[in-house]
Amino acid sequence: MKKSKMISLLGATLLLSSCFGGVNLNENVENKYPNLVPYITVEKVENGFTALSADEYIEKMNNEATFICLFQTDGCPSCKYAKSYYLDPYVQETKNKIYTLDVYADKNYVKIEDIWKLQPEDSTYIKYNADNEIVVSRPLLQIVENGKVKAYELGLSKNLIYLLEGYILTN
Repeated sequence: MKKSKMISLLGATLLLSSCFGGVNLNENVENKYPNLVPYITVEKVENGFTALSADEYIEKMNNEATFICLFQTDGCPSCKYAKSYYLDPYVQETKNKIYTLDVYADKNYVKIEDIWKLQPEDSTYIKYNADNEIVVSRPLLQIVENGKVKAYELGLSKNLIYLLEGYILTN
C-alpha cells in the first residue's frame, strides 16, 4: 500500500477514534475562569477563522507569537458545533482572530509529534492510544502567549467562551 494511502487510512481511523461521539451542548457548566481579567491582545479579523498548517503553528510557537488556536477536524461534529455555536458568534462580535488547525489533514498529521513537543507537560489531549497510534482529542481551544500554551479548553461546552473571556481582550 502506498504511503499516502496508509496515512489517509490512519488519519480516518484516528479521526473516528478520537473525536467526541455525538454532540452535547453542555450549557450548564460552571465557569472555570470566573476570576480572570482579560489581558492578552490577539490579531483581529473581519470575518471567520484563519486556517493554520502544522508548519505555521510550529513557526508561530518558535517565534513566540500570541494567538488563539482551535485544534479541530473538518469531519468532526463536535468541532463543527464548537465553531458555529460558540466561536463564530465570538469572532463576529469581537473580531478576534482564531486560527484553526485541522490536525488530521495528511500534511498536518505527519507533523503531530513536532506539535506535541510544544504542548504543556501536563496536557493529555495528545497521546498514544492502545494501538500505539497518536490521537488528538478535539475540539481543543488554546490560548498561546509568547509561544507557550497559557491555557486550553477541551471539549464542547460554554467553557470555550469562558476561556476566551478570561484571557483575551476584546477591544
